[in-house]
Amino acid sequence: PFDSPLSVVGALTLYLALLIVSSLYYERGRRAEKRTRYALLNLATMAALLLGAAGGWVCGVPGLANTATTFTVLWLVEKYAELHLEARWNGWFLLLLLSLSAYKGALWMHDHPAFVASMFGSS
Repeated sequence: PFDSPLSVVGALTLYLALLIVSSLYYERGRRAEKRTRYALLNLATMAALLLGAAGGWVCGVPGLANTATTFTVLWLVEKYAELHLEARWNGWFLLLLLSLSAYKGALWMHDHPAFVASMFGSS
């Protein structure tokens, strides 16, 4: 009875940690080492998210797959925000894009409550 909740909470912890350490602004260091570490951590994050989504759907644990999907969206938003900030584009435009995306995401979640419910309940 605890398989699904435990896999979701474990994945949630892993994905949150990977989301933090794969950020461009996480650690300061020498430029060459930072670039290599940044690339490796983003590859590890992408691999963990893809394996979590695939494992969730193959093993019949939709909560795990939905958690991986949610963190994939968060990771992609973070990467776009890094690109936007590093290119020194208008910060207000970034705020507008993020607000519109959050609004659209809230509407989608309102239409698909099973997506959120699968992360908190057992099968």
